[in-house]
Amino acid sequence: MEYNELKISNTKENAKKKIITAIIVFAVVIIAGAIASVAVIAKNEKKQEESAAMSSAIPGLTGDCSFFVAAVEDNKTDVDFALIIRAQLYNKTFVIMPIDINKKYDKNGSKSLTDSYKNGGIMEMNEAAKKITGISTDRYIRVTRSGLAMIFGELGHVVFNIDSPITLNVSEGTVSIPAGERELDYEEITDYLIKGSKENNNLDFLADNVTVIMKQYLGSVNYENTDKLFNSLINNIDTDITASDYFSAKDCIKAFESTTFIFKSEF
Repeated sequence: MEYNELKISNTKENAKKKIITAIIVFAVVIIAGAIASVAVIAKNEKKQEESAAMSSAIPGLTGDCSFFVAAVEDNKTDVDFALIIRAQLYNKTFVIMPIDINKKYDKNGSKSLTDSYKNGGIMEMNEAAKKITGISTDRYIRVTRSGLAMIFGELGHVVFNIDSPITLNVSEGTVSIPAGERELDYEEITDYLIKGSKENNNLDFLADNVTVIMKQYLGSVNYENTDKLFNSLINNIDTDITASDYFSAKDCIKAFESTTFIFKSEF
């Protein structure tokens, strides 16, 4: 287990639970559209707040929701990577759980996560992930390579510490990226994340670089522009997230500018 901590000046020490819930709405957008757990938490939160208002109490930071994210090629048959994002509101933590897409999960040892997607799409794949991890997710997201690039295009460049030179595929051909600290654009981010994850099924790479992406976007994004970002997201993914999930927590978005986040990776 590996811990990474991101601090963005904590100026609101006693934020209410509904404010912290905004973390889920936007941080999930950052990773490929995973605003997944907002609906469940926001609705439960509203009931808790109404009850708390009646008793003049302030609700505490509680809640633990998970969502499944799968990236696939544009042909929608080949799987690039899969992970579960777990949002733990009580300690403002996101747990990033990469999943081995080639791991056999059935009792005969003949069916993988990739097989489940080819046989039954994202729904069957989500069920297979539950068998592998033991986690029931609240929402699912399937995003294609081009959809992922569109989302990164809205969010902007990311700086990565690249271990060794790499050649990335972009729409105009290929681009050679030398080792070191490098800023990548939306197409380069997409290919870097997919290529690095698929090479030897590198789960460490996937967890580390999803964390890098989240940290940089959370610290630099224009929080006044979230409607445009959400529209880009929802138009580029297959998901059971709805517009009401987002708008129910839209008024909480500004809390991102003054919240401390912790990221963990689990395998």
